[in-house]
Amino acid sequence: MDNIELLTELELREGETDDAMEAVEEGMTYIPPVDPPTVPSDDLGGAEVASGLGVSSLDEPYDANHHSDFMPSDDEMSARVREAFRADSSTTAYVNRIAIESRGGVVTLRGQVDDLTDGDNLLAVAEYVEGVEEGVDELRVRGLE
Repeated sequence: MDNIELLTELELREGETDDAMEAVEEGMTYIPPVDPPTVPSDDLGGAEVASGLGVSSLDEPYDANHHSDFMPSDDEMSARVREAFRADSSTTAYVNRIAIESRGGVVTLRGQVDDLTDGDNLLAVAEYVEGVEEGVDELRVRGLE
């Protein structure tokens, strides 16, 4: 049911366009593209696109077929979770700040987050990854320690 609602939200409604020129010429509402998640660059003041230009981080599955290198299963699972964090704009900032440990289908997240919502987002994204059966939140919230 959630995926159907997501598709409905992403479709343009009558009187909307994603073409700026058409919006100006036809008097339609312009719907700009969604910005991709970014991560800090080694360049001062720069940023790099973290994962691509998909409309949603859920466009591609996070599974064994989407890695170029072979990894043992626990390392593979952690790499998939990290890739999912990089692809989702709500978790991109934590890609290199969170420790991910996986054993079997259980993924444990450790580190410090800015607020409870960030912790919830990290856990939700991790649990979306194919093969993750359970997510364990051992995250600390800044200011609540």
